[in-house]
Amino acid sequence: MLVLTAFVGMTANVSAQEQPVADAGGPYLNFECYPITLDASGSYDPDNDLLTYRWYIDGFWYDNGGSPQYEWTWLDDYSGEITLEVSDGLDTSLDTAEVMIVNVPPQNLTIDAPSEVDVDTEFFVFVSFFDGLPDPRGFIASLDSYTATFSWGDGSSDVFNLGVEEFIVSASHAYAEAGSYEITITIIDDDGGEAIGTWIILVDATMALVEAGPDGIIDEGSEFISAGYLADESGLYTALVDYGDGTEAQELLLNLGNTFDLQHQYGDNGVYSVIVTVFNEGEEWGSDSATVTVSNVPPSIESLTGPSMDPVQLGTPITVTGLFSDPGSLDTHIATIDWGDGVTTTIDVPFGAYLVTASHTYVGAGTYLITLTITDDDGGSDSQTLDWYIQVELPLYEGLSHGYWKNHNNWPGGYTKSMLVVNVFENASLYVPRSDTLIKVLKYPGGSGVIGAARILLRNAVASVLNARHSYINYPMLEADIIAEVNDALGSHDSAVMLDLEEILDQYNNLGADLTQ
Repeated sequence: MLVLTAFVGMTANVSAQEQPVADAGGPYLNFECYPITLDASGSYDPDNDLLTYRWYIDGFWYDNGGSPQYEWTWLDDYSGEITLEVSDGLDTSLDTAEVMIVNVPPQNLTIDAPSEVDVDTEFFVFVSFFDGLPDPRGFIASLDSYTATFSWGDGSSDVFNLGVEEFIVSASHAYAEAGSYEITITIIDDDGGEAIGTWIILVDATMALVEAGPDGIIDEGSEFISAGYLADESGLYTALVDYGDGTEAQELLLNLGNTFDLQHQYGDNGVYSVIVTVFNEGEEWGSDSATVTVSNVPPSIESLTGPSMDPVQLGTPITVTGLFSDPGSLDTHIATIDWGDGVTTTIDVPFGAYLVTASHTYVGAGTYLITLTITDDDGGSDSQTLDWYIQVELPLYEGLSHGYWKNHNNWPGGYTKSMLVVNVFENASLYVPRSDTLIKVLKYPGGSGVIGAARILLRNAVASVLNARHSYINYPMLEADIIAEVNDALGSHDSAVMLDLEEILDQYNNLGADLTQ
């Protein structure tokens, strides 16, 4: 928006350049591997100069251009200071903020081992875990190292040292005596955070006819993969498997040695019972089950697009489009769009659809940031903010000069060149003949004194009302306001008042316009 203001008789004092003021925000508290937004929006420049920002973190400077927010992720626990430097192009200013990053213990510990073994028979226990931020879009791992301890429940244990991002460990053992044993696996990171898992194993037990395999924990959208066997390795059998999610029971192929493989994809979170039933000569011979726990995975926004980075005129609708994915194929979703002006739009996304489109019209000029949030029916959500601000500006104003109007005939309706100026500006009669027409006023040469000032004002005033009346010109003033202000200035009998108003109208009348449309 172009704002023109005339100042008359004022003296300008130029003050010295003042240093910008840096505000690093904080203190900041978060967990390792979790992104944290460093916020310097409290910084300002007393001279209203544009600021640039850079941060000193862990011994290095990181430039962030003109954005006061900066996202950073510490991959290990941390306690100390960060430094912000702001610059207005001439001067700089520094500020520090305290940071406390807390250790995250290992998590998601899973164990895979047999539930029954014979005495003096070696078996293996496989353990996997994770340490960091388990983001579905890409795991962010901690820089911790680990100690894994296998306590076998018979008084013996084995200890393993694991390096950074070494999240899988296995150990073997053989029991000398029959019995039921609880195996405890403890994972401890180098900051003392720990994850503990247990496994019960029966030694020298009477083997079941059917072993459906171990229980499993997976994410929705993932495949449950396991294996089992029959106690009889050579007999002729048939088998069915019911995966417990409402799909029909299906034939299960028995491999050589009467082993079998289980493989199934779950489209929604829940706890499911996988039942394997074995038949011999048409009669049920035995069955077993395994429990599969399927965890919800939140949706992931793949992209968020909107209008271009060019400014948008006030009153112009804008459209944003979000594309997301969800491994939970049976989930339903709600999309919420925060337009940044206090207005939100909520959309029930049709089942099976992963594209969201919405439009919005801002009612005020300003700078806005748009955020899309997708939430599934289990409460999992993901949010993404448009990468740039939406700049909404007032419409561009236009105006044509008195020189244009005196040389062109495309005058707006209601005005003619032969119309008397006193029929538009009644106080014009105080200074010019009542018989003067609008076209004559547009040709006034000006002059000195009060009469000269009145003629100059009327020349631009006629051009202004023609601009304001014309349907193809977006003039900054209303026609009625122009007439009222011009009559007031003429009635003041003060040449300075007249020339002040004339200067404003002259600037408006030289904004330009295209009447070729």
